[in-house]
Amino acid sequence: MSREDGQRKGGRVTAGKLRKKSLEEYYADPTRCRQCASVLEIGEQQVAQVRRKKFCNRSCAAQYNNRAHPKRPANGVVQCHDCGKAVQCKRRPGRNQGYIRRKFCDQCARLRRRGPGLRDRPELTKGKLFSSRKNWQSAASAIRKDARAIYQESTRPRCCAVCSYAKHVQICHIRDVADFPDDALILEINDIKNLVALCPTHHWEFGHGEMSPEDQTKLELAITLDSL
Repeated sequence: MSREDGQRKGGRVTAGKLRKKSLEEYYADPTRCRQCASVLEIGEQQVAQVRRKKFCNRSCAAQYNNRAHPKRPANGVVQCHDCGKAVQCKRRPGRNQGYIRRKFCDQCARLRRRGPGLRDRPELTKGKLFSSRKNWQSAASAIRKDARAIYQESTRPRCCAVCSYAKHVQICHIRDVADFPDDALILEINDIKNLVALCPTHHWEFGHGEMSPEDQTKLELAITLDSL
């Protein structure tokens, strides 16, 4: 036997011993299928490859994944994970692309994005808020943001109270923030009864006192009906 043949034979013997040791260590603590809990057999594969597997076959993988991630109904209606309300998913762009995956309704999604807000501090007053912020704009922006969230979570109409324009509305304070004293609570300033939806044009006219008598009458009527 030549030296090279001896080296090859020695390498095969060593590889066989290492393989046997790896198999013994594997079957001492084998990987089991997540679905049927059966032991994943090694076969001709390497032990490291089998360790990375999670299922014994495609059937078990499909059963497990279908249970963990159930298919969405054909009509695209799902239940909100927080409140359980039915949510209609939007179609994906293109033909036969299914629905955009959703877990929460619009209201619950806004609450999750919003996080803790001014309403979570019932003792907060206007004076404390303005004194705790870096500048006036920061405090005013926080009040407007909280007012929008309160209005969106209410059942008030999402259209202008004067002209019924619905493509884009702004939430306006009926009694201006500047008219409240420093000891007024933010909950009082952003009370739903002090909020009204207006289109940008009528919002500017209302804020600058330029609203026509006819539009002013419509606004007052809408505010009266909302307060009932």
